[in-house]
Amino acid sequence: MSHMQQVSVTKQGAAGASSRITTAVRARLAANFFRKLSTQALVPYMTIDLAARIGATRAGFIIFFILALGAVINLYGGRLCDRFDAVSILRRGELAHAASLLAMCVLCGNVVALIGLYLVKNIFFSLALPAGELVIMRRSSPDNRGRIYTLNNTLGNVAIPSGALMGAFLYGWGLRPLLAVATALAIGVCLIYCFYMEAGAAKVEVREPMRRDGGAVVALFRNRTALYLFFATVLLFVLEFSFGQYFAVKIASAGDWNFRNGLVIDGAGIFGLLRAELAVVSVLAAWLCLRWVERLQRPPQLGGTVVLATASFIALLYVRGPGAMMLCVAVMGIVDAVANPALQARFMNALSSRHLGMHISIYSLSGRFANMIAAVVLAASGIVSATGVSMILCLTGIAASALALAGARHASSAP
Repeated sequence: MSHMQQVSVTKQGAAGASSRITTAVRARLAANFFRKLSTQALVPYMTIDLAARIGATRAGFIIFFILALGAVINLYGGRLCDRFDAVSILRRGELAHAASLLAMCVLCGNVVALIGLYLVKNIFFSLALPAGELVIMRRSSPDNRGRIYTLNNTLGNVAIPSGALMGAFLYGWGLRPLLAVATALAIGVCLIYCFYMEAGAAKVEVREPMRRDGGAVVALFRNRTALYLFFATVLLFVLEFSFGQYFAVKIASAGDWNFRNGLVIDGAGIFGLLRAELAVVSVLAAWLCLRWVERLQRPPQLGGTVVLATASFIALLYVRGPGAMMLCVAVMGIVDAVANPALQARFMNALSSRHLGMHISIYSLSGRFANMIAAVVLAASGIVSATGVSMILCLTGIAASALALAGARHASSAP
C-alpha cells in the first residue's frame, strides 16, 4: 500500500470515530485543572521559602537537581505506560503525590525533611505525568483531539492566575496553610481518577504507530529548522521561568511596598499580583491576536517578537514602582502569547512524518530543560552581581532571537 493510500485509510478511520468527549477524558481535564492550580500556587513560593531559609544559591542547585531527576523519571513513566494500564499508574502516582504533600505539610518546620519530601513529591508527580497524556491520546480520536487539547489549554490558562492569587494569599499566612490546600487539591485529583475514570476502559485506537527508534534524536539534529526552533523555544522559556524563580526571589527579598493610601503589601504579594497579571494578559492577548499568529511565523516578525519579549523582561529587572512593573509585565504577556505558539507552529510544520511522535515528545521537554537552566540562573544570583545575572539573561534572549530568526529563515528557504 502506498503512503497516500495509508493516509487515506487513516483519514477514513478517523472520520468514522466518535467525536464525543468521553467521561474519562472529562475527568482527566478536570484533574489536570486542579493539578495545575496546585502547582502554580505552590512552586514559586516553595522557591521563595527555600531561598529565605538556606540561601538562593543552595535553593537553586536543589531545584535544578529535582528538575533534572524529574526529567529522567518522566521518561521512565513513559516506559511504564507501554507495559501497564495508564489509569492504574495515574491512581498510584497521584496517591503517592498526595501522601508526599501531606507529609510536607506536617514536617514543613524541618527544612531537611521538607527538601527530601519535595524531592519525593516531584518524583511521583513526574512519574504520573506521561500517563495523563496517554489517557487523552487513547481515549480520543482525530475528530475531537484538537477540541480536547484546546479545552485543556484553556483550563490551564485559567488555573495559572487563579493559582498565583491563591498562592500569594495563602503564603501570606505561611507555608503550612499553602501546603494544606495543595494536599486537599491532590486528594481531590485522586478521587476524580478513582470514581470517574475506569482502568482498562475501551480505548480509541491510536493510528499513529509508536516506534522505538534511537535514530529519532539523530534525525532531529539533522533537521536544522526544527533544531533552531527547539533551542529558541528553550531559551525563551528560560526567561519565562526566570520570572517565576530569580525575579520572584529578587522582589520577595526587597521588603514591603508602602502605598500612599496606607496599604502595605510584602514582596511575595506583589509578585503574586504581577504573576496573575501576566497570565490574564497572556490569555486575552492570545484570543485577540489569534488571527495574526500565522503572520508572526515569518522570519522578521518571529525574531522581532522574541526580541521584544527579551527587552520587556530585562526592563522589568531595572524599573522601580508597581506601575512600571505592571507595564513591563503587560508587554511580556502580550508578546509571549504570540511568540510561543508561533515558535511551536513553525517547529511542528518543520517535522516529517518519520519519528513524529518522538520529536513531539522531545519538544514537550523544552519547558523542563528551560526550568533547569532557570534554576542555574537562580543559583548564580548568589555568586555574581545583579548586573551579571541581567547580562546572562540578556544574552539568553539575544540567542533565542537569533535562533528563532535562523529557524524561520531556514524553513522559508526550504524546498
